[in-house]
Amino acid sequence: MAGNDARANHVAGRRAVLGGLAAGGLALLAAGQPSFSPWQALARSPDRYRIPRRALLAADDAASLIQLVVTAARQDGASIVELPPGDPGEYLCRSPIETHGIRLAGDRTTLTVAADMRALLTATGSRGPEHRMLADHRAGSSTLVVPPAMAEGMRQGDLVGIESRSIVTGPRTVGTSQEGLAAEYHRIVGRSGATLALDTPLAWDHIREEGARAFRVAPVRQPVLEGMTVTATSPTELSCRAVLLRDTLHGVIDVDAGQAAGGIHVLNSMHAQVRSTVWSLPNRGDHRGYGVAISGTSAHVDVELSGGGCRHLFTTLADEREAAGGRREQWGGPREVRVTGRGTGDARSLAIWDTHPYGQRILFDRCEAVGGGSEAPGFQVRSADTILDRCSSTGSGDTACKLQAGVARGAQVRDSVLESAARHGLGLCEEAVVTRCVVRGNGSAGIVIVDDCSGAVVSDCEIVDNAFGVHDQSSGGNRGVVVQRCTIDRGERQDIGMLTPRGGLSITDTAFRGYATLADAVREPGPGVRITRSTLE
Repeated sequence: MAGNDARANHVAGRRAVLGGLAAGGLALLAAGQPSFSPWQALARSPDRYRIPRRALLAADDAASLIQLVVTAARQDGASIVELPPGDPGEYLCRSPIETHGIRLAGDRTTLTVAADMRALLTATGSRGPEHRMLADHRAGSSTLVVPPAMAEGMRQGDLVGIESRSIVTGPRTVGTSQEGLAAEYHRIVGRSGATLALDTPLAWDHIREEGARAFRVAPVRQPVLEGMTVTATSPTELSCRAVLLRDTLHGVIDVDAGQAAGGIHVLNSMHAQVRSTVWSLPNRGDHRGYGVAISGTSAHVDVELSGGGCRHLFTTLADEREAAGGRREQWGGPREVRVTGRGTGDARSLAIWDTHPYGQRILFDRCEAVGGGSEAPGFQVRSADTILDRCSSTGSGDTACKLQAGVARGAQVRDSVLESAARHGLGLCEEAVVTRCVVRGNGSAGIVIVDDCSGAVVSDCEIVDNAFGVHDQSSGGNRGVVVQRCTIDRGERQDIGMLTPRGGLSITDTAFRGYATLADAVREPGPGVRITRSTLE
């Protein structure tokens, strides 16, 4: 008898599910559940649920229905929810979907945002209570001594956060809305008492006098979003990101966005992978959105990205928080992020590949930038220790590659081609290292030097067919700027090799081809400029 009752409950549950799905899932909200989840009627296997296409088409809010199934699958121990194919405008979404780490797998599935929300597809972890640090910690330390009450229960593989009010952004950001404060996450690789061994050294100083504090992070582990495209009914009237991962570990995003109100945001997340094509991101007021933004304490992130029609196709951000007096504060900056792909700009784009002043060791690996309007550099670098490796920028309406002096520092540009920009080919910053690049055909200077470029070194570059080869526009206060082993040609456009070099600039082992004399090649040098072992060819 008990077996018959169980079978009857199962049949009734299955019918309730299918009927509820056909009505958009609302019947399930009102109905009581039997002793086991009726959603198991959707199971293709014990670990995999699939939502029928007819149910999503019938739903007034497809997102609410997806959320019901995701929540039920999680409770039932399943790890995958599958979505059927769907075209733009078919599956209207009026609320966010919190995946809780369930793998949400589309099959050429388009979800259409039809209401304002922070993000459509989300996975959100949490952080525990803060503990004031009992000792100072300096950048480069591979251990963290935390209060004993916090250390209890922490294990290898857990995440720990640490932050303080140390300013970590460039000098021109201090006292502005872009000033950034220290915050970072690390994985614990060992523990001895209250001393935690970290996966990588601390990026910044964390001093008790600057409010240093630590906390445990409870991330969503291995969230996967794949096989979907996000669009919007009226992107210029809505504000909604396609995806938001926050406080996650080993997340995977394989989601495209187009004619949407916002792109993909990875915030305070570690070891994420992003693969996406993003095209045309207007949003409310017709402001452009960010294609992919990696933000806050995120670290060890890999991004494969293509597209255009965005404010920035890629950028870095801080974790922006409310502060006293209605202010907004910027915390952290992503670390160890690799980006590859191809981006295009148009008359309304800003920089295609961008970093805000937040971040360390962002690597642009074989990225291409094509086109852009008068305010659109191909690359704009404002973070620390950023690397461009085998990149190219062609046809920018502004500067092919702008290293923002006074904000960026320690940038490396190597084996890259910077050409045909309306303005400059490359703008230097403090301690920039530029190696084996081709800088050609740009409308103004091939390389421009401004204030706050001390320590910049340009080596083994070919600088040809620009309006000027190198133009020093600084006030002369830079120290240690070096141009060495470069080739600077005279041509129909590039009549001047170097214009107004100043300060202690050093020109060494450089070939000026087509010039009659060094005075012809290097115009109006300042008294401290040194020219050694350079030749005329």
